[in-house]
Amino acid sequence: MGLVALILHLGWVDEVWLLPYLSRPGKTPQASLEQRLKWLHVFQLIIERLGFYNKVKISLEDVYGEYRGTTKLVQRLQKYYPQNKFSLLMGEDSLRSIKNWDDPTSGIKNGIYLMQSIQIFVKPRPQGSIESARYPLDWGGNLDSTIKDLMLNEKALGIIPLPSFDLLKDQYADLFVLGEKLSHVSSSDVRKKAFEGTSLHVASGIDVSIYK
Repeated sequence: MGLVALILHLGWVDEVWLLPYLSRPGKTPQASLEQRLKWLHVFQLIIERLGFYNKVKISLEDVYGEYRGTTKLVQRLQKYYPQNKFSLLMGEDSLRSIKNWDDPTSGIKNGIYLMQSIQIFVKPRPQGSIESARYPLDWGGNLDSTIKDLMLNEKALGIIPLPSFDLLKDQYADLFVLGEKLSHVSSSDVRKKAFEGTSLHVASGIDVSIYK
């Protein structure tokens, strides 16, 4: 949630599209499509309460049918919405493994093709984080060297690292405050409140009613 607010605040995109999957190979759906959509609508409300009106779109482009992977999804979006310029937002772990991505229906690797066809915004992983210790990276090097390798050797279209809230604390005080507001709002909180049918407290003056 904080990443979406950050990238909208920076003005790097005009809007953010959320495209839920109902199921993926090897994973059992944890909630119905109806419940997933309710959670996404809550997400929209929270982002709007923070001042970003009509900036988050929920698309059902890839909800139904067989899961076909990110590359196929990007191809369809670019085909059916040629007036839009799409970008992907992903974490550092995903970027580091992207060369090994494949088509789930054929097994053919297509991560490099994906990099060459769409711009990518990447969130750096904080050094020393719990996730960093729990999920070691597949191959070495810092993020800058990873981006350089993918840009030069794999001809990636464009890879742009997102700044952190901490790095922008002095220059963008209001953005840091926004990050603090969002820092304790987790997907688990949203799910719990949705099942309870109660309000979710985001920050002072920001409460969102969630209904079953």
